[in-house]
Amino acid sequence: MIEDQLPFEEHQPQEDQRHDVEQHLTDDTRTAEDLRIGVSLIGAGRVGLPLLRHAVANNLEICAVVEPRIEHHPSIRAIAPDARVLTALPPTLPRSTDVCILAVPDDALPGVVQHLADHGALHNGALVFHLSGLLSDEVMLPLQEAGCHAGCMHPIQSFPASPLPPERLIGIGCGVQGPDDFWSRASDFAELLGWFPIRVNAERKALYHAACVFAGNFTTLIAHQAEQLLRLAAEDVETPMDYLLPMMESVLQQLRDHPAEQVLTGPAARGDTTALGSHMQAIDDAVPDLLEEYRTLTRAAAAMSQLTESEKKQIADYLRQR
Repeated sequence: MIEDQLPFEEHQPQEDQRHDVEQHLTDDTRTAEDLRIGVSLIGAGRVGLPLLRHAVANNLEICAVVEPRIEHHPSIRAIAPDARVLTALPPTLPRSTDVCILAVPDDALPGVVQHLADHGALHNGALVFHLSGLLSDEVMLPLQEAGCHAGCMHPIQSFPASPLPPERLIGIGCGVQGPDDFWSRASDFAELLGWFPIRVNAERKALYHAACVFAGNFTTLIAHQAEQLLRLAAEDVETPMDYLLPMMESVLQQLRDHPAEQVLTGPAARGDTTALGSHMQAIDDAVPDLLEEYRTLTRAAAAMSQLTESEKKQIADYLRQR
């Protein structure tokens, strides 16, 4: 019998201990080590594995990790050597599980949630959440009906294919969406992880996700396109990103201290149509596929700038004529 088929230990906390865990999630004078909060993780891939490492770093007790890809198990055991590592969902999770994190693809969530609800895999009052930026808590309804505090807690961070450095999960924001009982507990759990929770409206979850895409995905795209243009413009530049990143990092740092319209610089911000015209001609000659995007972003930059309405209209008219 392989390890993944072994039954869970029969240790079961007393009911008053479970009640204490729920109550003291809202007690900011107690630490995870004081509470011995038990966490089970379903899915240890690109997002789940860094979260597992972060949970361990915050003194959470890892009860079980469910990950079907055997090749991930050595990494899981290195991070959480005392956790039960499983290749498939069991009928029940360890009874010491107070928090269950569903780090699975969006299309797998309904099946995972239904399995947990149908088998009574989590005790009444457990906190359970998925990590999807797009899906709402509607997918968690079976677990809500089963007595769990269930919803969504989405870390506002980019998770690349290469391992995410541990420090990248310190002090990040997270979008929390779900009923009031879930918000109360999830926001406290987020703060226990050192995160800053914001409450997201269920009807506007897609808008929230779009905001994350603008910040986390489009910046990557724009950086790549800037690198492409610089490579064409300069001679013998093997790593053009090295020259662009200091400026990008400076802009991001300024955004911590000032509104975006005050940070914005460049020809659109000062109404310099001569420079804009030169840019568009050069882009059209070298990389014409980027011309429409440059025009769109310039129009948006001018609209956001501190120019007068008349000056903004002049730029919009100029762009339409080009």
